[in-house]
Amino acid sequence: MVPYDKLYIYEVDGPIDQDEAAFPPDYIGAWWEGDHSFLFFSRARDEAVQSILMARPALHLIDRFTLDYLDWQAGDEIRPFRVGKILFVPPWEEASPAPDEIPVLLDPSVVFGTGLHPTTRDCLEAIRRIYEQARPRTVIDLGTGTGILALACAKLGAQRVLAVDHNPLAVKTARRNVALNREEARIHVTRGKAEDFVRREGDLICCNLPHGVLDRLLDTGDFFHKEWSVLSGFFVSQGDGILRRLGKEGVDWEIISGHGPWRTVLGRRSAPARSGH
Repeated sequence: MVPYDKLYIYEVDGPIDQDEAAFPPDYIGAWWEGDHSFLFFSRARDEAVQSILMARPALHLIDRFTLDYLDWQAGDEIRPFRVGKILFVPPWEEASPAPDEIPVLLDPSVVFGTGLHPTTRDCLEAIRRIYEQARPRTVIDLGTGTGILALACAKLGAQRVLAVDHNPLAVKTARRNVALNREEARIHVTRGKAEDFVRREGDLICCNLPHGVLDRLLDTGDFFHKEWSVLSGFFVSQGDGILRRLGKEGVDWEIISGHGPWRTVLGRRSAPARSGH
């Protein structure tokens, strides 16, 4: 079973961040990519999209796509999986956790963070290792996507998690997953750019983000004040520069067993962060 049979996607040349009350009930949400918006529906909605664009004459429809949901997920069926003692389960699947397992409901909608991508799995493995030896109480999850890393941290013992994403559809999806797991008291999901939240205080910072965004985060001295860090979303060929910067700032690092071209790094501050950034 999957949450949608087909996806109807409308590409628009500009950002759309409209009140969802203006959209039909089968509207899934808007994904921003550069200067374009991709509007997702679970059924064809040509007239509704045209009506929205007529109210905003500066915007134009660029293209329209129809995809099977599984094709959107690269043919991978969303299914239960385990990382340590956490069992991630799609809400439409039945699973029987073992007595010592922690079930987490995860509806990915159309957002990155199904748990199938190698970087997500490696980030979850890094979080598992951290919570086996320590108990970071405050967490910042930048580029939260579905909220999967934020949920893992909360279930393993974090008391306060700030989950951030720039895309409105990711924020909507993460909030729904937080509610599904009744973690609203510990996880706060908000929309914004990662660079605007890296200065917040936290024991652990998780960043599964493109290399360019990671570079900008590392340019802030505040990043290196976090005791623990998990970085992913970059290729092996881009990793050497990141590892040098971590070492230079007094961060001990460990490479989590990677998959293919991807690299994930677990860091722990071993010396005070340098000042003067």
